[in-house]
Amino acid sequence: MSANKEDKKVFLTPAGAMVVLICFFLPWVKVSCGRTVRSFSGSQIGGIVWLVLIVAFSIIATFFYFRSRRQLEKSKPVAIFGSIVAFGVIFIKYAGLAWGQKNLLVKAGSKVIDCTIQPGAIGTVIGFVVAIAGSVFLKLKCDKREGEH
Repeated sequence: MSANKEDKKVFLTPAGAMVVLICFFLPWVKVSCGRTVRSFSGSQIGGIVWLVLIVAFSIIATFFYFRSRRQLEKSKPVAIFGSIVAFGVIFIKYAGLAWGQKNLLVKAGSKVIDCTIQPGAIGTVIGFVVAIAGSVFLKLKCDKREGEH
């Protein structure tokens, strides 16, 4: 029974990446200025943010590729390094938004510009945290047990 529980833990990494895939298309940020309110998803933000989606696909693909070869531990660096790169991209975009908001305030004059983080961005970050946490369980031991059955 404990072997089954450990086997399920290895799926945390692709599950986190799948959460990222879903959240990428949900609203990340809501911008309002006066009566105008717009929400933007990761796909609508575009640019370097598409790297977040590519990383999520890469984590899933490498997980299942190395799982089929019984070498799950080899997918660990992709999950960790990819997630760190994605965090960097998200931070760069968030910092750019915060800096851009200050510039827009000057241009907008008396109108207040409000930017709020939405569930898509939060879910994306949580998905990558889960992917990194799941990488702890991507060890050779799990693969040896699977081969003994």
